[in-house]
Amino acid sequence: QLGAGLMLLGVIFFIVVYSFLLKEQRDQLNSDQLAVTKQILMPMQKEPKASEPVMSIAQTQLLTSVIAQLNVPWSELLTALEAMKNPNVALLSVLPNPQKQQLELIGEARNIPALLSYLGALEDLTMLDHVTLQKHTVNESHPYQPVEFVIVARWR
Repeated sequence: QLGAGLMLLGVIFFIVVYSFLLKEQRDQLNSDQLAVTKQILMPMQKEPKASEPVMSIAQTQLLTSVIAQLNVPWSELLTALEAMKNPNVALLSVLPNPQKQQLELIGEARNIPALLSYLGALEDLTMLDHVTLQKHTVNESHPYQPVEFVIVARWR
């Protein structure tokens, strides 16, 4: 009971800290996007020649990256993951990959059936697609032998 409570408290603390970091990252991305947008919209001193690009390749890549990260449905994804209450599964890390529209979920399950139940619940979420158990191992050095796992899913 106490271990599960501490684990739940740890997960909640992680989610709060992660949400704060996401807000800071989003603020930084908004600032970067504003700087790039100002640079793009700044009146040019001379007319560009036909062979001169209006934006450099690096600027275009930066702008594309910023837009991709801003378009991630963070609040919906985190809300859906938080709503999946399963006392036999502890989600330890959520690693987004905006370029691939993927989430990597790292966690521990009490046993294989609990892991499979969690995997099924993730597959039932309408906002996730291609939910795949990428890796799992039983931690035999731990007294309860939890199943450590990595799940990859695409968001829609």
